[in-house]
Amino acid sequence: MTKKVLLIRVYHKNALTVFPPLGIGSLVEYVKERSTEFDFDLFDYCLDNNLDEFIKTKYSGIKPILIGISTLLRHFYLAIEIAKRLKQILPGVPIVMGGAGPSSLMDMVLENDSVDYVIYKDGEIGFLKLLEYVSRGGSPSDVPSLIFRSKDEIRINEPQVVHEEEIQIPDFDFLRLPEYFKRFSHVMLGPRKTYYAITTRGCPYSCIYCHHLFGRKVRFIPIEKILSSFEKFQRKYNFEWIDFSDDIFNIDEERAMKIISGIRRINRDIKFSYPNGFRVDIMSEKFMDFIGCNNTRFLSVAIETASQRLQNLLKKNINLEKAENNIRYLSRYNIPIITTFLFGLPTETLNELIKSIRFAFGLPITYASFLRVVPHIGSELFEILSDEQKRIIMTSLKSDLHYHNIDVNLSNIPDSILNVLQRFTGPVYYLRPRQIYRILRDTPARGLLQGGKLISQIALGRARE
Repeated sequence: MTKKVLLIRVYHKNALTVFPPLGIGSLVEYVKERSTEFDFDLFDYCLDNNLDEFIKTKYSGIKPILIGISTLLRHFYLAIEIAKRLKQILPGVPIVMGGAGPSSLMDMVLENDSVDYVIYKDGEIGFLKLLEYVSRGGSPSDVPSLIFRSKDEIRINEPQVVHEEEIQIPDFDFLRLPEYFKRFSHVMLGPRKTYYAITTRGCPYSCIYCHHLFGRKVRFIPIEKILSSFEKFQRKYNFEWIDFSDDIFNIDEERAMKIISGIRRINRDIKFSYPNGFRVDIMSEKFMDFIGCNNTRFLSVAIETASQRLQNLLKKNINLEKAENNIRYLSRYNIPIITTFLFGLPTETLNELIKSIRFAFGLPITYASFLRVVPHIGSELFEILSDEQKRIIMTSLKSDLHYHNIDVNLSNIPDSILNVLQRFTGPVYYLRPRQIYRILRDTPARGLLQGGKLISQIALGRARE
């Protein structure tokens, strides 16, 4: 008889954009490939509504051997409240928490009695070992990447890195992928039949606002495994789009082009979206011509700031001239591009912020996001904050962190000016005639509706995304 395991993905209910819990999917696939002993259930707050009813239906007369909760940092306190409720309705069942949030907060998670364990960094090996420990016995000291209580102290076991050939492609049937076809994975693109691809793990850059969850060494998932998984699910779901969710998909251009070519051999008409980590200043003309001629329909690049001083401070070190030239080169293919800029950076001056705004307004792109910087706990940026700034971040966690409206200002700009600039820069940007034309040209109808909703929420100071 298989042993039941309940997995919960925590997410805020009012998000405009949602996507499958790829980390949970990879974790489950890793365990299933090595053991038939465990059976998994998934409650996803992006899709499911009533946790009590779900548990009543699934676990009548039986209890899971373990509950796993996955959460981002900005949903951490919601995850804690859920853990407290689970201890009431499933008493005696151990709870383990994982994901980017717990990996950043580390031993702080276990200050709450509702959480028994934390898995941090790469979770696959530790999660399988933890399942074996709670079902068969042994010692928690033998479980890699585990944080646990031992008498009056908190113990942190050494992590164990998952080798690239062992990283699993998620089981999208388990993640109920078709239910995400009806939802927005990006505001401006609308609902789409999308396959979510991760082809690497890790990022070699040292940006001080990043959590570096998977380290600075890039691990490359074998191309054959990537294409085999896509082909398997393509036959079943007939995808219209593929989103690459890597931290930095274009770190190896030749490899990236092989993956794109392989996918197009399977589905010639599929549209390509790169919504996450494209490094724009390292692209060659060969690569830009390639993606320009291969159904690229959305590309996201993070500029953050047009101040070279702040680029150096952030350790992002983008070559701004090269970035601008590459964006202009790509514009000949009419690829819808979105750039992101951060407001309220440490020591930022009003002149530097205005320079970034002007830089954004001058680019031949379709979309731009103007977000407040949110220092990730455990990041280098968080560590250089003052005690008062750290207190504000920790307090903000309790009300759910959002990038459009958070009362954190690390800059030398007065709060009143920074708040006004962030609130109105986006609406002014999108209401220019040239920009309206680009948006109408590049945006699906349902994306227009949701995009307009988000822009109006930002202008009213009510954005919850």
